Amino acid sequence: MLQAAEADSETGVVFNTGPLSPGEVRGLPPEAFYTRDADAIADNLAVTIGVGLSSEEAAKRLSAYGPNKLKEAEKDSPLVMFAKQLLNPLLIILLIGAVISGFTGHLVDAIAIAVIVVLNATISFLQEYKAEKSLAALSEMAAPMANVRRDGDWKEVPARDLVPGDVLRIKAGDILAADVRLIEANRLQIDEAALTGESEPVNKHDQVISGDEQAVLAERFNMGYSSTLVSNGAGVGLVTGTGMDTEVGHIAGLMASAEQPKTPLQERIESLSKILIGAALIVVAIVVGIGIANGMDAFEMLNTAISLSVAAIPEGMPTIVTIVLTLGSQAMARQNALVRQLSSVETLGTTSVICSDKTGTLTQNQMQVMRLWAGGKAWSLSGDGFDPNGQLLNAEGVAADMAAEDDLRIMLMVSAYCNEARLSEKDGRPSVQGNPTEGALVVAAAKGGISRKQLKEEQKIEHLRSFPFDSTRKMMSVLARLPSGEIVLGAKGAPDVILKRATGIRLSGEELELTDERRAEI
Repeated sequence: MLQAAEADSETGVVFNTGPLSPGEVRGLPPEAFYTRDADAIADNLAVTIGVGLSSEEAAKRLSAYGPNKLKEAEKDSPLVMFAKQLLNPLLIILLIGAVISGFTGHLVDAIAIAVIVVLNATISFLQEYKAEKSLAALSEMAAPMANVRRDGDWKEVPARDLVPGDVLRIKAGDILAADVRLIEANRLQIDEAALTGESEPVNKHDQVISGDEQAVLAERFNMGYSSTLVSNGAGVGLVTGTGMDTEVGHIAGLMASAEQPKTPLQERIESLSKILIGAALIVVAIVVGIGIANGMDAFEMLNTAISLSVAAIPEGMPTIVTIVLTLGSQAMARQNALVRQLSSVETLGTTSVICSDKTGTLTQNQMQVMRLWAGGKAWSLSGDGFDPNGQLLNAEGVAADMAAEDDLRIMLMVSAYCNEARLSEKDGRPSVQGNPTEGALVVAAAKGGISRKQLKEEQKIEHLRSFPFDSTRKMMSVLARLPSGEIVLGAKGAPDVILKRATGIRLSGEELELTDERRAEI
């Protein structure tokens, strides 16, 4: 049950006063989040940090708040999309000419012009319609996921299903899916250039910020904002805003009213259309004036003037322009570039640099360990993708005896324990919650019969502290206590960094000095 809120008269901070509906949580002022500690915020959002929301409560809030996505412009129906193709100034002139030709008895001309107009609009419509369908399919494939605590467990859910009160876990490389109040921050840095214009990543913490003065967005160091990039470290946050109730949502709302600028080609065609209309009116006026001055029938002279005007209009020009742009879009399609609107082809012709971001949209976004080296021996792994059903095979293709291969077992123990990824199932198929690279290491360990859960529960290895991967250390480390009481540090990371820090190596069960020669061999 969510709790009602009452604002403190001095600070404006909101406190619980009783039950309320989920939608009313939106009424909390932004300063209430960064000026209060995690427990107070969790109380306001009616969530237990160590458990997270229940699936039922999350569903209720999703129904109350709606999907966690920015409001999109309403999609045009195919009929409206086709009608918009007829708003081209040249096509409007041709349609007027067709109507006039029909009224004046020139039916062949009227039909010919109408066919040209419909053909031109159809080509543009089909291009845009197919592009919209393709983009919609790509959007479904690229739907981002978020790591949240629900029902006491960490789960991956579609980012669009996040709701206020969710406990969200973030790490380096993530793009924040919602606005959050940070409750844990481990060497956390977030790139907020998209919101603040600040080029350097911002160091984040989980401490309360004084509410004496209202901090500007760039100084709310215990907050994370939707669509910003986690450039370093890791953290946990309470979701405080989703969809249009985020800071980027406010910006999107302002941008929604902005007019779409016309392309240079559209501007030139519009200018040409005005010239043609002006010229046609002048021709009509001159011809009718001369005819009347010479005593000729006014209606007959009007027909003559209109015929001259229609004849002066380049009926083939819109079709030629459309065909040329279509050929351009097809050439781009062969290079795997999707053109949404034909007019953008001409604009792209003036572009010299394109900045893009590589994603896993068109790949499986899976990593797999194919070979590993432990104790002076090379091993290969069978299996496919994230499926843990596989074997570790030596050079002769014989499956590893884990009881006898102590060096291999220790390597896989570190791979499983020094890891944030988890094996799971999605649509009945093996999947991984977390980073695909870490997932590959978890799967490799599972093929050797080793898992983080087994190490904790059966072998009683106690987790003490984690040091997440960041761009400075280039490694992740985990501090743990063995059943014997010995404290050990397991680490994984960039080979050059690990090899530089390591002083010893296990070979055939024996610990030896890690010399430069052995480093070079590895």
